Amino acid sequence: MDVDNNAQPVSMQDRPSNTPGSSQTQAVTSESSRDPTKPSYRLRYTLSGHTRSISSLKFSPDGAILASSSSDKLVKLWDAYTGEIIRTLKGHKEGISDIAWSSDGDYLASASDDKTIIIWSLELGAAAKTLIGHTNFVFCLNYNPSSNLLVSGGFDETVRVWDVARGKSLKVLPAHSDPVTAVSFNHDGTLIVSCAMDGLIRIWDADSGQCLKTLVDDDNPIWFLNVATSYSMNYVLDTFAL
Repeated sequence: MDVDNNAQPVSMQDRPSNTPGSSQTQAVTSESSRDPTKPSYRLRYTLSGHTRSISSLKFSPDGAILASSSSDKLVKLWDAYTGEIIRTLKGHKEGISDIAWSSDGDYLASASDDKTIIIWSLELGAAAKTLIGHTNFVFCLNYNPSSNLLVSGGFDETVRVWDVARGKSLKVLPAHSDPVTAVSFNHDGTLIVSCAMDGLIRIWDADSGQCLKTLVDDDNPIWFLNVATSYSMNYVLDTFAL
């Protein structure tokens, strides 16, 4: 782990006095004139450990742990305050595309190209359940607010809803005509939103599995990469690739 030693701000009292016109005086003047409404980010840590490309980063609900997944088949847990590695979770046979925390932070789910989802227990530091059902790469997943259900999407073009306690698939939605790239529940878990490489966003009733609405821009077909909903479900936010 490489730590940026210049990451901590230096107080004005600790700065040496400078003659007018010096470069240090100009730097202080420039810093003091910075717009206070704009964020000023500083590098805290560079975390090194994965050996292949990183696919997902998610903070735990309390912000204390950062989870990372990679095509190296591993999930790593990092201390968000020190940057130290806490644990490496091994179990998938192929690369991992996405991870999701349960609302209590006790479990972490991972979606893999090995067609499985593993639910990891942080207390045990091991796999608690393995969900099997997708027939191709599992690309995305998310818990509902109470974390008793999990929704996943994959390259088999389906959206699946899982009973977490039993580790069983409750519903298989023939959602899209291309790989599903993102899935999510709304704030109360009554609705599911999915998007895919077919350029469609679909909203589903989580209980019945019925498709309630399909959103599409016929004039500008695009591949959606991620999707989220507003609290009221009046708006859907997506990111896409042209």
